[in-house]
Amino acid sequence: MIIQNIYRKLFAQNYFYRFNKFLFTLSIKGMGIYNYENMTVSGEKNFIKTHIIKCAKKNIYIQFLM
Repeated sequence: MIIQNIYRKLFAQNYFYRFNKFLFTLSIKGMGIYNYENMTVSGEKNFIKTHIIKCAKKNIYIQFLM
């Protein structure tokens, strides 16, 4: 909480808008949001290899909801 308060007081100004937007974009990409380029970069290939195939071998059914 203390670090958040200090950051807010120092960087919550129009001058730092571009810097804050840059940090936000990096954090979003780091969490894997909006980073689809191909199956490898997005992590879908790894997910299929590690989870889906293992479940299929054990006859576990997976249901994807949208």
